[in-house]
Amino acid sequence: MRHHNVRSAICAAIAVVLIGTGCASATKRYEQGKELEGQGRPADAAQRYISTLKKDPSYTEARDRLVESGRIAIAEYARQADALATTGAYTDAADVLWAADELLHDASVVGVTLQTSPGYAERHGTVLSGAVDEATFQRNVGIIARRLNGTAGLTGWQWLYLVEGIPSIILGVAVFFSFTDRPEDASWLTSAERTWLTERLTSERAARASVSEKSAVKALISPTVWWFAILYFFTISAYLGVIFFGPAIVAE
Repeated sequence: MRHHNVRSAICAAIAVVLIGTGCASATKRYEQGKELEGQGRPADAAQRYISTLKKDPSYTEARDRLVESGRIAIAEYARQADALATTGAYTDAADVLWAADELLHDASVVGVTLQTSPGYAERHGTVLSGAVDEATFQRNVGIIARRLNGTAGLTGWQWLYLVEGIPSIILGVAVFFSFTDRPEDASWLTSAERTWLTERLTSERAARASVSEKSAVKALISPTVWWFAILYFFTISAYLGVIFFGPAIVAE
């Protein structure tokens, strides 16, 4: 009986120490958050308050400070994203908004909903759209389309067709009249270049004819063909996935 009482007393003492340590840790993190706020670092302060609430969800002061510092941090993130987007740095602006989204998510985990501006979702869509333009090497064309939107009664996507289509048509006509069917007829090549290219093509045709396979069935069961098909599938999926599902991701 005496041993049981001793064990109970020890367990109670350990529990008191753990609770006291947890409260002290939460208080320390709260104080660190206040210091960061005083240094003009609301985003870092908000993260410290979130850490405080994870330790002690009943810490009312930390919850109140998180609401205020989080609101300021989100507003600063929005201003930074706007400034970067104005200069065309949409990828950097998207990184800033991802940081804002991470803060919103972390705050929601501890039961706090941070305030955002009415145009936050619209800003998100615009910035992510610009970032996709950069990621797909269409930044310059995308900027032209946005800036020409409404010019001469045409929308941005119509200007996009003209900007991309007209040079292609002109180049196609020029190639049609400039290029020849055979390298030996190309006047814009030197004699040595024509001779080398003709001999190279002849040797390649001979090599291909010696190993070519006429059976479609053998081609379909060839491991090499299937490996290339799989690689092509993943390449197209990665490229078209952003195009087809990007708008849905932005909308969410």
